[in-house]
Amino acid sequence: MFRAILTFFLGITLILLILSAISSSIQPFPLPKKALKHTQSLQLNAENQAEITVRSEQDLANQPKDSNTTTDDSNAEHHDELAVQKQQKDLDDVVANEIELLLNQEASLTNIIEANISLLGKLGSAAAFLSHQALLRKIQQTDHVQPISIICSRKMCNILVYGADPDIAENFAVKLLSENSDHLQVSEGEYRVFREEDYDFAHVVINLAEQASINE
Repeated sequence: MFRAILTFFLGITLILLILSAISSSIQPFPLPKKALKHTQSLQLNAENQAEITVRSEQDLANQPKDSNTTTDDSNAEHHDELAVQKQQKDLDDVVANEIELLLNQEASLTNIIEANISLLGKLGSAAAFLSHQALLRKIQQTDHVQPISIICSRKMCNILVYGADPDIAENFAVKLLSENSDHLQVSEGEYRVFREEDYDFAHVVINLAEQASINE
């Protein structure tokens, strides 16, 4: 067994030596002198052409932009700005219409929470989180009041809070409509207090002043 393995490796070594000798004996075919000169001249011409191309590209890059290009950029920016404004207006209209429909319905936890979930899905990142945070701070600073569901757009907030009794719920609703704070400038609004499953709630809708909506 050992002799067979040894013979196998010796055979491989011999084959490798023969292949090495054959490859070393083969010399590359030299090119004629004329051909070498021609090749060198082609390389020089290629280098010169590359230099010319690079300089041409640099010259073009250093040239001032055409006035037509600048005008096109300005028109594109203006168009984008108008598109954003239209999108914001459309969202404001959606929020106003949905809240108006909600106010025409009977006040209930299900109706108000479902409406806020629907509005949040439509607003997405356009929701006014600064106004939302300002409302949460007001609620946290008020005893016996807890937030249930809040959603704000640039111009409106739809708020549902729990109060320990009807008077507390109503007093907090009045407070929201009468006291302004940072990111919560109220222009007008309305509220309604209702009782469901032996708990008291206030449903408050506020319209934000124009200044507040801009700061969002």
